[in-house]
Amino acid sequence: MCGVVTRLQNQLQAKEKRRGTHTKRTQVEARVLTSEEGRLELQQLREEAHLKEQRQAEDVARKATEDQARHERRADNSRVFTGPLNNKRRRKEDLKDIAVALALPDGGKKDELLNRISNYFDEHPDLKTTPRFEGLFNARPRKRARLADIPGRPINCS
Repeated sequence: MCGVVTRLQNQLQAKEKRRGTHTKRTQVEARVLTSEEGRLELQQLREEAHLKEQRQAEDVARKATEDQARHERRADNSRVFTGPLNNKRRRKEDLKDIAVALALPDGGKKDELLNRISNYFDEHPDLKTTPRFEGLFNARPRKRARLADIPGRPINCS
């Protein structure tokens, strides 16, 4: 009998050692919400949560609208691309549109997209002369005003 008690005591001590200091702690900063100040704070927290939900819903709606517009823009097969392809100011979204139009993957970094598109055009040089992609390679000459065409400026005939 004494051996059983000793064994049980050892088991109990082993459990206490395994448990360690991971006991649940009570929150000491808890406040009773029966005071007027507590009710006002709770109301303010609820209003903030409601505003946050509204902002999130607006963000979701805005993103859905942007996705729909992007989908429609990419589905338009009559869209003509203009401006130099390797322009530093070209947006990544424009490069993605070009990639989708060429049936290329539109993922990756901007440099990767540009390389992928350039390589595709190098492999298919006939696409460079199509009306849809011609503006990417053959920049339209800028209209420059000639000095003689400016009204009020005398023409020098010497």
